[in-house]
Amino acid sequence: MTSLATTPRRSRRLATQHTRAPESLPAILVLGGSIVGLGATNGGYFPASWGWSALLFSWSALLALLVRERVLVSHSELAFIAAVGTLLAWTALSLLWTWSTTATMYEVERTLVYATFVAALLLLATRAHVEAVLATMLAALVALAFYGLATRLLPGRLTTFDPIATYRLSKPLGYWNGMAAISASGSLLAVGVAARARSPVARGLAAASLVVLVPTLYFTFGRGGWLALLVGLVSMIAIDPRRLQLTTTLLVVAVWPALALWRSYQAKGMTSDFSPLSTATTDGERLAWMLAILSVAAFAATALYAMVAERTTVGAGLRRVWAGLLIVVAVGGVGTVVVASRGPAEITTRALHSIHQSSPNVHGDQTRRLFSLSSNGRLETWSSALDEAAAHPLLGTGAGTFEAWWLQHRKRVLDVKDAHGLFVETAGELGFVGLGLLVLMIAIPASAAVSARASPYVPVAFGGLAAFVAHAAVDWDWELPVVTIGGLALACCILVSARESSSEHVVRRRGRAVAGITLLVVSAFAFVAMIGNRSLGQAAHAAHRADAVNAARYARRAAGWAPWSSEPIRIEADSALERGAITRARSLYARAIAKDPHNWELWVGLALTSDGTARTHALARAAALNSLDPVIRELQG
Repeated sequence: MTSLATTPRRSRRLATQHTRAPESLPAILVLGGSIVGLGATNGGYFPASWGWSALLFSWSALLALLVRERVLVSHSELAFIAAVGTLLAWTALSLLWTWSTTATMYEVERTLVYATFVAALLLLATRAHVEAVLATMLAALVALAFYGLATRLLPGRLTTFDPIATYRLSKPLGYWNGMAAISASGSLLAVGVAARARSPVARGLAAASLVVLVPTLYFTFGRGGWLALLVGLVSMIAIDPRRLQLTTTLLVVAVWPALALWRSYQAKGMTSDFSPLSTATTDGERLAWMLAILSVAAFAATALYAMVAERTTVGAGLRRVWAGLLIVVAVGGVGTVVVASRGPAEITTRALHSIHQSSPNVHGDQTRRLFSLSSNGRLETWSSALDEAAAHPLLGTGAGTFEAWWLQHRKRVLDVKDAHGLFVETAGELGFVGLGLLVLMIAIPASAAVSARASPYVPVAFGGLAAFVAHAAVDWDWELPVVTIGGLALACCILVSARESSSEHVVRRRGRAVAGITLLVVSAFAFVAMIGNRSLGQAAHAAHRADAVNAARYARRAAGWAPWSSEPIRIEADSALERGAITRARSLYARAIAKDPHNWELWVGLALTSDGTARTHALARAAALNSLDPVIRELQG
């Protein structure tokens, strides 16, 4: 006989062994601070966030090497660090054949953030810290989701009310599908903490957070987020040896977010395009009160369930009956859906028809988007990325170059920067070598999760990792550091949980010295990149204000700190052109083209400052790089 809701004694001893809050504080601060900090700055999408992030992580790792008496890492962790580091090295190596040095250096800077984060968390965390680290990650994701949801519940107060902008929740990350990704990850963590936390209060708080996370996911109207949530739940349950306890807890806590979802669906003023501000405000305030009530109910019910289950033992026979009932209900539910949809053939036909639609036809009702399988242009970008990989199978065209490839080969006017798919884009930009490194990076923690699945939180972290991979496969999560860092944190938690004394490796003095020197070099590069990106941002901001003098001044400073980039030179050239300094502008455009010959905008700039044969040649080159651009066609006459 065993308890239905508590962890086994052995797992509990493992979870509580040597747990001290001060010891876990560095890992908590690094993870929580980075998620909230990056989330508050557009998810870390812009280069200005990468320098300080890499500095924070590299210094944290360096301090761990200097302060800790014994630094322990397992063979799996060393393999994971090596995989991430090799992917970074291959990204940097693609500078030798890239179509765009500027774009590739941006990818190097971003990937450096991920590599230093992995090093920092693995050096700071121990098995005793895993529960605290996952709880911190959940709290940080809830904080971001709470702010985002508040902008919808209180339109006009926390943000400008703009019903025309597709009416999808995107703040604070700036991208609705990014918000969907972190909401799905947070929901999976909430279920896991509600099932595995030692304190009834912690379980109740985790359940209450679902009343925030699920409506946030809903108001993004992102279909990929729901796909990721489903994949994560299935993966979590499939790998968990105590899946019956997990499933039972899921049924208990799911009631409240389900009610919140239903009430959110009823708030038509928050789901329909062009709703008046007054209607959205009224519906938002009503929903806010309802969510507050449901949060309290979720906390109380789950905490009570945890306390009762703690004191209740269930026989093996009753457990088998309960498991059988759950299986019957699940199979019956799937069968009902299939029958109601007129069979598998009809489902397949509808799905294929829907996925080939260019975009969901919502007719002003954003909830219709959730019931459409339209690829929204993704089939085109995926196909183009695969064509890129086929044309350059081994090396790719260089990290960050998909946009240049797309503009050169697209069949219709559709402006995208990314392929909206991590794996196909990696294959196109870094070849199958880069794709193999990416797959290896994911396979290492996945394999560790299988071997360490008896650890209480490993199935939870594995479910979150599976959700991240599923969502990244259909979107540009890699370009949102707050999303990718969440996925990497889950991978690190799996690896740390899988540590065994037999596989642990003590980092000796020589190893510490090598790692320390590497981190110092990385820190120096991150600092240089940070100053360069900051100056470049100031130049772009000045140019946006039509302040040509300051734009040129900041651009020259940025060029000194980021000599590999064509962007500062382009901004200075644009400023010179705006001031009427044609000769100076032409010279600057030519310099920028030498760094970035596949940038069609630079060729247009050169054409605007040239005449005769030089102008014709520049326009021809621009057209070859972006044949469907209307500006180029107009200039060509």
